Amino acid sequence: MSVFDHRLVRTSLEVCDKEDTIRKIARLYEEIGTVRDANLFYTRIMEREKSLSTGIGYGIAVPHLRDETVRELKAGIYLLDREIDYDSLDRKRVKLVVSFAIPVQGGNEYMKILQKVCQFLHDENNRRLVFSCIDGDSLLKTFRSLEK
Repeated sequence: MSVFDHRLVRTSLEVCDKEDTIRKIARLYEEIGTVRDANLFYTRIMEREKSLSTGIGYGIAVPHLRDETVRELKAGIYLLDREIDYDSLDRKRVKLVVSFAIPVQGGNEYMKILQKVCQFLHDENNRRLVFSCIDGDSLLKTFRSLEK
């Protein structure tokens, strides 16, 4: 079973800013049953963001939280409807968010896929491919290929 869930894929997520983005992602996790409490998940991930931004550069953010509010490992992929300020390391505005909800008891399997995602997105051609996806199916297929 894939950690990338089709219910957590959007090609034009309407957002205002970083906080709105994280809030909407938390709600989506809660809607599918991955997270018990969206508000608590949001609060904890924002606390983490204050200490270290997950804006990794190149217009990409990879927010992730290992927490007891999480029932199962899931990842979401979101192309935003606009570029937003995300306090990224390179100061570039973010257009792509790949998020991870990680259960405390889930072991470290998430580290492998998180590392693969970051390595994949470090390549300019791969970023172009992802940013050009116009539908959720192609976006999902691209990221699920990293799990193999």
